Amino acid sequence: MRLLVGAALVGLAVAAGGSAHASEHADNRLTVGVGGIVVPDYEGSNDYVIRPAIGALARFHGHNIGFKGTSLSIDLVPEYRDQKFKIVVAPFANLNFDRSDTPRDPVVGLI
Repeated sequence: MRLLVGAALVGLAVAAGGSAHASEHADNRLTVGVGGIVVPDYEGSNDYVIRPAIGALARFHGHNIGFKGTSLSIDLVPEYRDQKFKIVVAPFANLNFDRSDTPRDPVVGLI
């Protein structure tokens, strides 16, 4: 199992305008998706396995959080209502399981 941590990502994005509310930050929200994917046991294999697929997007007090599979990112700069531009500074982490389990084909296991 490997843990890959990327450097902070910096970008500039145009933020969508919002309506006037009591809070100065953009609205809090949470979106979660759960499903399954079918992938080959290894590249070129005719044996397929079903794996879970999970993802989530959230905004909490103006900070955006994204989770997809084994990747996680958190925006450190809050988003405010009615701002024209948004600066994104976010650490990014990815957990790689290496798919080191034994393949069903014994010949491939010798590689």
